Amino acid sequence: LLQRGDATTRWCGEGGCAPLLAAALTEAVAALAPQHGANPRQWRWGAAHIAQFDHAILRFIPYLRRFIKPGGHGFFGFPPWYMPHGGHQQVCRRKWMAMMPWVHLLPVPLYKGVLKLSGEYDAVIQELLEVKSTGISIERFERIVDESGYSIESRTFYLINPIYKYKFGVNGRKQWGPIAAIPFFRNFVTTCMYYLIKA
Repeated sequence: LLQRGDATTRWCGEGGCAPLLAAALTEAVAALAPQHGANPRQWRWGAAHIAQFDHAILRFIPYLRRFIKPGGHGFFGFPPWYMPHGGHQQVCRRKWMAMMPWVHLLPVPLYKGVLKLSGEYDAVIQELLEVKSTGISIERFERIVDESGYSIESRTFYLINPIYKYKFGVNGRKQWGPIAAIPFFRNFVTTCMYYLIKA
């Protein structure tokens, strides 16, 4: 659309788009600087506007039958809540906090205190506490599936989440069978679950 010779004039006026874009950037930096600091290079993606995902989709599993024919299948993949970074703490601005495993399992007052001591933004703390209140374990997911009248066709436990290949250059690796067979404990050392369920 902006390839036409007169496109920038049509969209942005006689001065073109460059001055408007520069002004918008200056205004945005000025608005964000009081909360995030004067240097945009030190800002952290997601600190101003956090995408919320609260696992509310799980309550709709019983209603999936409206969209899946009898005998049809549904696929689910998720990281168990108790896994090392199941609290999504990787969004924290301090690297040491973002990399701290299982910190999200602390009692709420202690977890909140640690986040505050690390200098985390209030909005991020609130989001992480909301994530904490909606965690899903392997056992809870399977209970929901069973109570909804589905059967589990297959499930795969991963020690290393397959998505890490694209995020970190680390190949996915399935969980060791004897560990996967230990209820509850497996949640702490399994970074991803894949399920194929049948209606």
